[in-house]
Amino acid sequence: MQRALPYLFVIVSFLLGIAIGQVVDWAPTAVSSDDRWGAFANSPKVELLGDGELLRLTEDFAYVDPRGKMWVAKKDTLVNGASIPRVFWTIIGSPMRGKYRNAAIVHDEACFSTTETWEDSHKMFYEACRCGGVSEKKAKLMYAAVYHYGPRWELNKRLETREHTEDGKTFSFQVAEYDSESIETPEVSMEVCEKIKAFIESENPSLDEIENIDPKTWEDN
Repeated sequence: MQRALPYLFVIVSFLLGIAIGQVVDWAPTAVSSDDRWGAFANSPKVELLGDGELLRLTEDFAYVDPRGKMWVAKKDTLVNGASIPRVFWTIIGSPMRGKYRNAAIVHDEACFSTTETWEDSHKMFYEACRCGGVSEKKAKLMYAAVYHYGPRWELNKRLETREHTEDGKTFSFQVAEYDSESIETPEVSMEVCEKIKAFIESENPSLDEIENIDPKTWEDN
């Protein structure tokens, strides 16, 4: 019970902050009963666009990771699972359906906004998948997909000095600003997808092992 308290505090703070500006009927929800995977602050509310594979969030949606960090996809964000290499969809299904839809929503936003490192964003995706009830091996397959073949970027952080004047006094303060530059990742074939799936199912590697493997191991064999 004690482990769940930090998540509850962050979630309630998030919901109260939203409620100040608008009426909401969200209920704090963690799909997984295992709180080591964090918690979703609410259920996503979306508008289906086009063929239903493109979603527009009609309210903010958030995931709190196991370290207490909140990942928010803001209202009006458009998501379609594009942050997950499409060739893997044949194996894992559409990211806009099923147990990893919620994880795909916050992962799409993280890969679009690029205000966090690509490594942290992909790790969050794995944890959010597990929080959503995705099995360990399937979540690891998806992690391998995004880690080696998903979006990457070089994140640059700089501090900008701002000034604020109040009651005749001027205060200086610093604000973090981010910009990023995309890093090219290799294309992946269906054959490689099947090899990665077989590797995950037979070896059940740790996340560190997945990160450290050379993709050419799959591509050259």
